[in-house]
Amino acid sequence: MSRKKFWAFLKNEMGSPIPSASINVYLNGTSTEAQLYSTPVSANGDEINQSTFTTDTSGFFEFYVGDVYESGNKIGYDPDQLFKIEWESTDGIKFGSIDNLQLFYQLFLADPTDSEDTVKNKLVSNDDSFEWSTHVEQTWFHEVHQIEKIDVEDSISSTYNKLVSNALMRDIKTELDIITISGADAITIETSGALGRDFFVPAANWVADSGYYSYTVTHSLNLRYPIVNVWCTIQNCLIQPVEIVDVDENNIKIYTYDKNDKYIMVVGNIG
Repeated sequence: MSRKKFWAFLKNEMGSPIPSASINVYLNGTSTEAQLYSTPVSANGDEINQSTFTTDTSGFFEFYVGDVYESGNKIGYDPDQLFKIEWESTDGIKFGSIDNLQLFYQLFLADPTDSEDTVKNKLVSNDDSFEWSTHVEQTWFHEVHQIEKIDVEDSISSTYNKLVSNALMRDIKTELDIITISGADAITIETSGALGRDFFVPAANWVADSGYYSYTVTHSLNLRYPIVNVWCTIQNCLIQPVEIVDVDENNIKIYTYDKNDKYIMVVGNIG
């Protein structure tokens, strides 16, 4: 619980104090009476909220306004709440008022749940500041960040919290570059010095040629006389082509009796 104190002296135009004047406090711009206190803390549970005060013989008056931390049945206001004060006396002063009066300091407690407020008017405790300073001094291997170094021997963990070196990522990329897709119908796989490429050739790609059907496979293996297997996808069987012509280091031409869909595997030794 916290309360902000407000005090003033009410005087006439000659500077003389006005005793026994009535002071009324409202929420700004309204006729809603503010719920205020005459003491800085609650003395007991039956304290009465009030909005009207009376000046003493020196024209002095004071009151306390509760903030949002008032507990129980006590009334508290947000720090940006404004107020209106009116005064009136039958002796020596005319009725008057001041509206939009700022009673709270415009410094607020930091709200750790608010990630959008960018106004620099927040207060933090020394403990909060110390905890933040301690946090930013942590490095990646401290538990607070839950980030771990990759273990290249671990093939089980699936948690996405690992750090890898640039060298390791470069090695991974190099390995991935070995598995490439040429156009949309070729896959390259390298294992133990052998390089194989698998091509799917649909019926529409076979061209009538010299009484047969032909298709030129660009295998890009940069070698002569690779091993070639031709599979018919309709019967799921290995077939013997009419002829296989080794055009150059990167191309072969295959002749078959029909133009059905086929898979062609080209294998060569790169070691």
